[in-house]
This record gives sequence, structure tokens and C-alpha cells, in this order.
Amino acid sequence: MREVLAIPAFRRFFIASLITLAGDQLHRIALFVLVYQKTGSTASVAAVLSAQLVVDVFLSPLLATWAERKERRGLYVASQLIQGFLVLLIPLWGVQSLYRLWGLVFVIHVFQKLEYPLIAAITPELVPQSLLDEANGLLASAQRFAEVAVVGLAGLLVAAIGPIFAFYLDALSFFVTALLLQGLPRMEPSLRGGGSYWAQVKEGFRFIYQHPVLRRVLGALFIAALLGSVENVLGVALAVSVLKVGSAGYGVIEMALALGAVLGAVWVPRWTRKLGRERVFAYSFLFFGLGIASVGLIPFFLWAVAAYFLSGVFNQGFLVPLRSILQVETPKHLVTRVFGAVGSISGTAVLIGIMGGGVVADRIGVLPTYVLAGAGVALVGVYLLLTALRSLSPR
Repeated sequence: MREVLAIPAFRRFFIASLITLAGDQLHRIALFVLVYQKTGSTASVAAVLSAQLVVDVFLSPLLATWAERKERRGLYVASQLIQGFLVLLIPLWGVQSLYRLWGLVFVIHVFQKLEYPLIAAITPELVPQSLLDEANGLLASAQRFAEVAVVGLAGLLVAAIGPIFAFYLDALSFFVTALLLQGLPRMEPSLRGGGSYWAQVKEGFRFIYQHPVLRRVLGALFIAALLGSVENVLGVALAVSVLKVGSAGYGVIEMALALGAVLGAVWVPRWTRKLGRERVFAYSFLFFGLGIASVGLIPFFLWAVAAYFLSGVFNQGFLVPLRSILQVETPKHLVTRVFGAVGSISGTAVLIGIMGGGVVADRIGVLPTYVLAGAGVALVGVYLLLTALRSLSPR
């Protein structure tokens, strides 16, 4: 990790990402508290989440194609500045009406979705290919670290100062990030002219479908996102109704998951250097699935904590190599569009999984749902190991 952080441009990029992620967690807590305070309705909070998922599923490919036509550093800086001003509008204008608030949230999330394909396209510009796993691991660990360390602090901060003032701090984080990103080198557009906009949008999906390696790994990702999302849906029911440990126990389980993801993002690059990306990717599916299934087979609190921790580790075990695989296997002029397509594919799987997981659990029970979902993911890992992903680049 020290080797990749020794690169000045990437170090600046990484620090900017940490600040943005911290601001995002503060924003999320403040937003949910504000909406619930104004409405007293969990359905209203769910409506905010639904608006964000709509952006994930339907707009990601469109945004990524548009972004590929722009100079990437300038676009990233502009998106931070715009988000900062939009967040300032929440306490100044949006709180007066839920419709204004939801409109602002929707537009802010549109710009947030620009960040995923932009980060994926910028990272290979800043580091050599031999350090891609380390760079992607650091960026992934930063996201999970924010979820572990910052969420709790954000909750305390919002409780102390109120959600309104928290939005001013969040806006400040965007402006600081924009200032840091100004120090990155210019990155010229990778897509210029030629062909209709919609044809270029479809090209990202078409490339994935026609590339045998990407088709296979993203098919595996879809199933993992579809089935693995039961952890998010059923965790509270597991803690409260099955294990009888209440909301405090649920918090411990979720913290174990996030902590495992932080450590996994650090460990995975070491594993890929020794075993290769394809083996780490496949084995992580297998062990991630077995971890989920074991929660249903061994319904004890301490085991659930351990299983969620391991799930977090092996979740990064396939996400970090996947990111590197996509960056290495995709031509430079398609990287942003391919990652936009990936955001749409994974968002669709999570949306279906969240909606379907609860329905299935109501029919057959929480524990059998864990077993079935975990077994499905584990079988994907077995399939990947048997096929061996022979066409994949070893590094």
C-alpha cells in the first residue's frame, strides 16, 4: 500500500476520496433524520432510497457515456462544486417542502453516480497496471472505513448540532475535495464524436456481452448482488426475531460486516499477487456464499458476527479484483461506459434482491432464506473454479 501512496497524484486523489466519503456518510445520516423528523414516516425515508436506486439502475449508463466525452479531472471537480451548492440549498430552500427536498436529493444523487465511472477511469491514469489492485483496494477500504468509523461519528454529530447544520459541513467537504482534485493532471476525453449518443450508450453493454471474460464475471456479480443482498434485508430480522439480541446486536453484526470489508480491501491485493486475480475472484465467491449460508445453519449470535465479518472480507475478495479486471480488459475509450453499465447491472440486481428477499423470507422463514441465498452464491464460485477463467489476464 505504501508504494501506491508514494505516487503524489494518487495520494491526492485518495485523500480527496476520503473527504468525499466522510461527507457522504454525514449527508446520509442528516438526510434520513431530517426526513423522518419532518414526516414521522419510514415510508418517506424509503422514498428517498427509491429515488436513489432509480438513478443507479436507469441513469448510470447515460451519465457514464456523457462523462466519457468530457475532460475527466474538470468534470470531477465541477461535479463536486455543483453538489456542494446543491447541498447548501437543502437547509436554505429544500426544507420548506418535501417535494423540493426530494428533487434536490435526486439531482445530487445524479452527480454522485458520475463519480463511480469517473473514479474507475481516473485510477488507471494515475497508477501503473502492476499497482491497480493496491489502488483499488485502498479506494474500497476508504469507502468501508467511512461506513465503520464515520457513520457513528456522523450520528453523534447530527444529534449534537442537528441535521440542518450538518448539511453545511457536508457542503464544505465538497468544496475542499474540489480544491484537492484541481491538483490532478488533465485527462482528455476518451470518446470523441462519431455515432449517435444512444449507440454509444449501448456500446458499453455490447462490449460486456461480447467479451467472454467480462460476460462471465459480471454474470457472477449479478447473482452475488441478487442473492447476497439478503444480508441487508434480513439482518435486522435475524437479530431481533431469531437471535433475540435486539437493535444493539444488529449494530454489532453490521459493524462486523463493515470491519471485515475494510480489512478485506487491505488483504486482497496481497492475495492477488500470490494467487492471481482469477483464483481470488472465484474462491471469494465460494467463501462469501458459504458464510451467508452458515448464518442460516448455525443461528447463534457469536457465529453470526463471525460469519458477517468473513462475508465482508470475501465480498472485497471479488469486488477489488473485479474492478481491476474491468480496467485491464476494457479499452481505454470504453472504461467509463463499461463501469456505467456495471452500475446499472449491479443496481438492478440489488433492487430485485432487496424486494424479493423479504418476500421469500416471509414465505419460508429467515434462516432457510440465508441458506438458499448463500448456497446459490457458493455454486457460482464452484462454477468459476471449474471453468478456471483461463482467458483472464493473470495480473
